[in-house]
Amino acid sequence: MRPERSNNRPTRVDARSLIVARRDPGGRLLVPVKLNGRGPFQFILNTGAGRSAVTNETARALGPLVDEAPSILVHGVTGSTAVPTIRVESMSLGTMNIPVSPLPVLANAFDGADGFLSASSLGSECIVIDFIRSTVALPNGIALGRDRSGAAIARMDSSHPPLLTIGTRVQAVAVKTIIDTGAHATLGNLAMHYALTNKAVDTSERVELVGAVASGQIGSPQPLPMMEIGELRILGARIAYGDLSLFEHLKLTAVPAMLLGMDILGHFASLAIDYKHEIVQFRARTSKRS
Repeated sequence: MRPERSNNRPTRVDARSLIVARRDPGGRLLVPVKLNGRGPFQFILNTGAGRSAVTNETARALGPLVDEAPSILVHGVTGSTAVPTIRVESMSLGTMNIPVSPLPVLANAFDGADGFLSASSLGSECIVIDFIRSTVALPNGIALGRDRSGAAIARMDSSHPPLLTIGTRVQAVAVKTIIDTGAHATLGNLAMHYALTNKAVDTSERVELVGAVASGQIGSPQPLPMMEIGELRILGARIAYGDLSLFEHLKLTAVPAMLLGMDILGHFASLAIDYKHEIVQFRARTSKRS
């Protein structure tokens, strides 16, 4: 799989805080987060979550200093469920203090991670994720719309906050696309499959999909036709289709929609999110064919 774009140059960022991350088995970025001054705990950086969350093990590790808070309803890819929450006094990433709110406590261990960190909770105007160097930068502010050389620019779709949603095209079909650095794989809804194939999803071969709050069934992965993000062309990717709870919750069952996971995002050089100007910038790794 390769994103294609010529004239690729690295993004230059004057960052006030540069976070060195590491990768989990699925290629997701793990960033060091401190809770109540303790840690660091390894959290998955998640652009597809409206709020941060911790595992049961992390909640227990914080000990009696953590107060219990009311349960909340958490909406995941495969289902929704009420989960307990905890209150923490402080939360930080590098030198940045993160506004605290009750944190859902989830039973899923996230492949060994201690929780996930919602990108939208950072309170930063801009986040630059470097997939080559495995770093996360929190700049004071950069105007992504002025830096188009070697990059594709997409406007945010503000109809599904706080999720990071953009418009893409797959085989000339307009697709609402959720950018999800917290997901291993790319998933599409049934409307997208029908728009591309004029057929129903084959249910004879299904695989188990383990979500943050529930498990479910989804079709086997299959080739994804050429995908376009601005001037970028993405070839050789794969996608699995299913009747997923997330699309129903977002009222995205009637229009083609997909969740873009790290199986595709990880092939880019970088992803820059400018929340202030509602712009997302994708930069290809190289102009050379691989």
